[in-house]
Amino acid sequence: MLKLIFVAVIIFAGVYAILQLMAPEDRDVQERLGRLDSITATGEDKSAFVFNEELQKPFSERILMPVVRSVSKVLTKSTSSDFVGQLQKQLAQAGYPGELKPQEFFAIQVIVFVVFLLMGIGICALWIRGNFMLALQVIGAHAIFGILIPRLWLTRRISDRQHVVQLQLPDIMDLLTVSVEAGLGFDAGLGKVIEKMKGPLPDEFRVILREIRVGKTRKQALKDSMERIGVVDVEAFFSAVIQAEQLGVSLAKVLRVQSDQLRQKRRQRAEEQAQKAPVKMMFPLVLFIFPVILIVLLGPAIIRAYDIFIEKGQGPGGK
Repeated sequence: MLKLIFVAVIIFAGVYAILQLMAPEDRDVQERLGRLDSITATGEDKSAFVFNEELQKPFSERILMPVVRSVSKVLTKSTSSDFVGQLQKQLAQAGYPGELKPQEFFAIQVIVFVVFLLMGIGICALWIRGNFMLALQVIGAHAIFGILIPRLWLTRRISDRQHVVQLQLPDIMDLLTVSVEAGLGFDAGLGKVIEKMKGPLPDEFRVILREIRVGKTRKQALKDSMERIGVVDVEAFFSAVIQAEQLGVSLAKVLRVQSDQLRQKRRQRAEEQAQKAPVKMMFPLVLFIFPVILIVLLGPAIIRAYDIFIEKGQGPGGK
């Protein structure tokens, strides 16, 4: 019993730490309230306010993130620039969850790997002592899970963000097209989109405008945004804008054509999903619904046949 409690505590602590590190948290309201309290606080209760503010921070920021930063400083020397660049690109496509840096995410990967490895070793030490091959398999499975879980989480965040961008793009294109056709410039049209809509794509437009204002060319800002988003339709849209700017073509006409094409693509994707629905429904129907229907329909008949042919011996050859 004590072994089971010990392993359960280890597993709970490891899973809780991982979830706290990876859970996205929106703390804008809390930060604003904290700044307001810091402004209105008197000199006497400054120390108490700082202490309370520190306690109000989430567990991941108070305990886990300092550990992650310490580990990242140690691992920075051993990570190659190519690996850091690739991880930087993936974090950008995921929208920088938790404002993580590449070194910090790599430190989280190492911590999760070590936690799962220790969990596997603990399970083997408590329950699997005489079977070396089974213990090796358990430890190897935990090590593989420790490696895959952060990568799968990051991949999931990237796919979710790209899906939201894909859904937002036609509506944003319509608003941008109307703004440009009404006489606004491209940058002003992006500002109108930022003002009226929220989501990952308007946030990306905000980054583009900020980069243009600090001196980066529009072409380079759009190309950098293509890499951060990683959606084919957005890349086609930005490429059309860059070509229109280079060739002197009317930007309003280009945006109108792109908007119509995106609407058509979204309609085609909806029709494709509708065509896939019957095939996807077949598996739950066959595995879960049809057996229940057969039991309901044939169950009474089977029970009746059992009573007639088995218990009463009235079947063929019965006496």
